[in-house]
Amino acid sequence: MSLEQELDSSVYYAALSLNSTTLYTYDNVNLTSKLNVNYSELVSKNLGVINSVQETRINSLKLADNVVMGVTGSHGTTPRNVLTNLMLYYHKKLMKNNNLITIVALCNDRMLDRFVYNLMEKIMEEYLTHFYQTEDGTLSYEFKNRMRDLIVDHELKLRQLTANYGATTTNELDEIRDLMSENIDRILNRGENLNSLINKTNNLNSSAGSFRRRTVMVKRKLWWSNIKFIVLVSTVVLFVIYLFVGLECGLPFYTRCLHPSKPSQPHQKTI
Repeated sequence: MSLEQELDSSVYYAALSLNSTTLYTYDNVNLTSKLNVNYSELVSKNLGVINSVQETRINSLKLADNVVMGVTGSHGTTPRNVLTNLMLYYHKKLMKNNNLITIVALCNDRMLDRFVYNLMEKIMEEYLTHFYQTEDGTLSYEFKNRMRDLIVDHELKLRQLTANYGATTTNELDEIRDLMSENIDRILNRGENLNSLINKTNNLNSSAGSFRRRTVMVKRKLWWSNIKFIVLVSTVVLFVIYLFVGLECGLPFYTRCLHPSKPSQPHQKTI
């Protein structure tokens, strides 16, 4: 792979910040060490401008044109300079508690925009899902390795796609750039559709589970209601029977029926 192809498929530098405070960085030293500009200072200055507006947004801006990258010659070849145009892509998300999370990626302007946007979305999703806050409310510092793995994995996928198109020179890459962009958009959209379908399936499963739980609760409530109704009706019936019998046998203890009084004997008259 030539240097130009590597530049067109590599992230030079990336960072994740919280409220303009940088928490995690990724630095491709093999490339950034060859730049003749202070790229970190350029990124820091523009990060302040990007975060000046508290909003959720994903976009890019031109950072510098015709930046010289010095390439050391090998095997007796003459050292040469390569010009590159630097683009700064950013993805910022405003949380409900007004925390502003910003991801920036420094790349060559020939990098496929949609690919960089998808990479930043993956990083943001991974960070919010697993690393934004731990159970005790503290930030997790294991995310730096995970961010590096995501970037390297996406770079490898992009190079594989480039190789599949059979491009061997920069000119050929220019000719197939639009076609690759279209096809990559289709692949990414298909992935987004699959993720959407998976999310809908998970939501449906959750709804089904909730419905089953509510059904069980309703059945229990109906069962208790039936028991209470039967007990109430039985109590009323027994009370009515008690009243009717009591009218004949004497209330409240049925004394006339249970302990009837002996008939009195007639008095005999003496002559």
